[in-house]
Amino acid sequence: MKLRLLAAALIGLLAAACSAFAEDTSFLHISEAWSAPSLHFVIDADVMPVEAGTRLPVYETDYAPSTKEAWLAVFFGDPHADVTDSFAGKSQEALLSARVTDADRERAYSLGNIHTRYQACFCALTYSATARELIRNIPAAVENAQAEGVALSPEQARAAAQGWIDRFSSALGWKNFQWAHTYALPPGDGRTVENENYVSTGLYLVEYERFLNGIPVARDVLPGSETEGDLMQFYLDGSGVLRIDGVCRSYTEQGSAPVRVSLEEAIGILKEHADFVPAFPDSGGFILREAGLCYRLVPELREDDPDYHAVMAARPAWRFASGICRNQTNVFVLYIDAETGEVLD
Repeated sequence: MKLRLLAAALIGLLAAACSAFAEDTSFLHISEAWSAPSLHFVIDADVMPVEAGTRLPVYETDYAPSTKEAWLAVFFGDPHADVTDSFAGKSQEALLSARVTDADRERAYSLGNIHTRYQACFCALTYSATARELIRNIPAAVENAQAEGVALSPEQARAAAQGWIDRFSSALGWKNFQWAHTYALPPGDGRTVENENYVSTGLYLVEYERFLNGIPVARDVLPGSETEGDLMQFYLDGSGVLRIDGVCRSYTEQGSAPVRVSLEEAIGILKEHADFVPAFPDSGGFILREAGLCYRLVPELREDDPDYHAVMAARPAWRFASGICRNQTNVFVLYIDAETGEVLD
């Protein structure tokens, strides 16, 4: 009860003093434990409260825009580079087998060791600048650490990735990606790959998330879900960027939605539904260290529609999580629509 009174008082003070997402907004620390029928939960997180009734824009997403000339300039350094077009001259049957439903949205160009692809059916970007295989042991990643056997520092790796982000923004119009994490991945010994030509040193993984109005687009990949938020991942060794994996869409504002569900009410909904989330801790229970408002992508089309991954609604939602979910069953994530209180997939 004391926690609820404190939360209500702070929310009122903050709402009167500043806008919902200004950088100087104070955070409210939530520390609370409870037990569900089969699990124990603890919230231990700093949360930015939002006044009930605050209206936030909602968006509809679509394919990320690009032109061939801009693409070649960004990835090959020349808008007229003599690249190989992977789909040129292919039959309609061959294109459909590669899941190409609209060639104008696709980008699949190669030159030497550089291969690029924007796969429209998943809104997915792939860039590879090496024939060597990358051993990406993400579960063993260490944040802000020096990658073993790599001359680059974490700060230099981030700066190299930021250069790409700046070019994406200026040349392709892919804006509002903000740095989120820099990880060091351990060296691989090659036992897990068939290709003998692999990167044997450590790697850096630099991640950028999409933000709308200062609010992140949720990027968790939940088990069994087809919804993946916008994210750019850069893999680097001492030579620079070796690979980029990303998901990128365009966003068009489509009105607004009020935040009707307060933080206190969201925590109540969390408690009611936490035991039904298909997540299983390694031991004991879950500690939810991440909580706050985000934009959650909500599918608007049937899964068999070719535009399923492109056309979605981006809606404000409360997110409670034990960490970033990368298609893991041992990470807890729950989304609650901030307007309706509906639990979202």
